[in-house]
Amino acid sequence: RVIRNGTGLEGALVQMREGENRSVRTRDDGSFTLTGLTAGEHEVVIFRDGIRKLVGITAPARDVVFDLPAGGSVSGRVVDKATGQALGTFRAGHAINRSGPHGSMGSSPNLKPFENSDGSFTLEHLSEGVVDIVADAPGYAQAKVVVMVEEGKTVEGITLALERGLRLVGRVTTPEGAPLPDVRVQAISSGRGGSTRYIH
Repeated sequence: RVIRNGTGLEGALVQMREGENRSVRTRDDGSFTLTGLTAGEHEVVIFRDGIRKLVGITAPARDVVFDLPAGGSVSGRVVDKATGQALGTFRAGHAINRSGPHGSMGSSPNLKPFENSDGSFTLEHLSEGVVDIVADAPGYAQAKVVVMVEEGKTVEGITLALERGLRLVGRVTTPEGAPLPDVRVQAISSGRGGSTRYIH
């Protein structure tokens, strides 16, 4: 079972880290069964919300219990950078930040929608460590701040100030000039920490 604070955790992903490509979601009581494994040592990744935990098991095994921490949380506001006014409709989320000798690298942000007239948001169950807090809104470019998340604590007072985004309008054709429908257009910032947009 996968538990949190002694209670079974539904919907957690239990996945083999390498080798055998197997994964399963926990049931409503936190229970799971991984079958077809070879006997011996395995590394398993447990993932739920923003929490990721790597554990070792020896197969075959029964009645193993993985305790997934609650993590930390971050709360703040999303505002218009030019006016300072709150944005009522936006997305906010997080991405794991991995700093290295060539700058900061991280995973793609996991964003969820918010509808709050005061621009407020709270992100819960984040893994402890350095995390990018990211937000965007219709008509605005994506913005982020880097925070240090600690287990069981809340980082408060974060402000993400979004700038109005520019528009790119164009047309995709064949070499002969015929229009191509249903093409995926991707815009990637040339600077580190920039955003990526996909348009169909």
